[in-house]
Amino acid sequence: MLEVKPFRAIRYTEQVSLSDVLSGPYDVLDSSQKQALIERSPFNAVILDKPDESPSCYARVGQTLSEWLSGGILRQDERPTFTVTEERFFYKGQERVRRSLWAAVGLSPFGQGQIFPHENTNTGPKEDRRKLLLASGINTSPIFGLLSSSSGCIQNELAIICAKQPEAEAWYQDIGVAVHVVLPEEFPPQFLQEIKQGRIVIADGHHRYETALKVSEDVGFRLKEADSVLMAITLADDPGLVILPTHRLAKAQSATKYAELMELIESSHDLYPMKLKDPYYWEQCLEEVTDIGAFSLIRSKDESVVADLAVPKNSDLFLLSLRMKYPKHSETYCSLDVVTVDNFVSESGISWGPERDPAKLAEQVQGGRFNLGFLVRPVDPETVCGLALNGERVPPKTTFFDPKLPTGVGFRPLEAA
Repeated sequence: MLEVKPFRAIRYTEQVSLSDVLSGPYDVLDSSQKQALIERSPFNAVILDKPDESPSCYARVGQTLSEWLSGGILRQDERPTFTVTEERFFYKGQERVRRSLWAAVGLSPFGQGQIFPHENTNTGPKEDRRKLLLASGINTSPIFGLLSSSSGCIQNELAIICAKQPEAEAWYQDIGVAVHVVLPEEFPPQFLQEIKQGRIVIADGHHRYETALKVSEDVGFRLKEADSVLMAITLADDPGLVILPTHRLAKAQSATKYAELMELIESSHDLYPMKLKDPYYWEQCLEEVTDIGAFSLIRSKDESVVADLAVPKNSDLFLLSLRMKYPKHSETYCSLDVVTVDNFVSESGISWGPERDPAKLAEQVQGGRFNLGFLVRPVDPETVCGLALNGERVPPKTTFFDPKLPTGVGFRPLEAA
């Protein structure tokens, strides 16, 4: 069973406005965005979560944490508690509501417990997160976990909590955040029992989870809470879950390579020109297509850009060809748009980069930084979880869960024994 328990959270006090100190996760913020947050408040959570790149930066995080605690900017809960957040935001003109339970969740290596990764990751950020965790002694931001459970009890209990007056409210990046601090006894026994019997797919925070595992192995003998990690648990079928697609930009290093890629695409796909010059229209048109292996192809032409809707000449044969190339993967995996596009690009030996905004993608193609842009359709949460629970990870930069969970709602200490 999953280990899900309350903890003595470190929270901001009334000395600051929560709206001024919340931050996005470290890995979605550039230096200018970080600076803007610090200008909003010198106590912004980004200072703890995204230190400057210098030899002493990690030690300064630990020092800053101590100063904020002694100065009354932060304080620790007297008792172990859970946190429930309710986020309200608009997506495509409709209000969405996403609810999460923040708890300390027991660590287990992937494949040896009830926690599963959904995406392949790079190794780079793990060392940064390890140093930060050891220096600060806290989980600064939560892992985002999707709970696979068929019980209506969990959803009902979260709704009951969120109907009450919250302990704190904030407004961050057009998202209304309500924070409820909940004692364990406020939940019926069935609530936690249902959660513990479920399985969790990591939506965001793979690097931090793997880092927490490493730290637990290395220093868990002297940090009594190192065997758990801060996690915000959301039901996998929560209607507020939104996954945005991550599109692709490709750079052919020569005209020959470009021609080879286009020949490869046109050998299996028909290209249908899209007349409007609106990148968001191109994205919308693609989302209305149901064919497996479809995507939108963006190219430069006469100092402008043109878009074609690329649809397989024969979807069944195309899917069969992908299944032959990826024999260890399921049909669901091979049906992903990113698998189609990544296959074309890799076969041509061409480098690529991610881009979520269709307009920015078109600008980079028009400006000549990249030769081609590929728009892909989003993957729904059910597919993401189904693949993960089947032991399959989607390619890197496939999913973007939006909005990102805020950092600063509460920090979780790894208390020394």
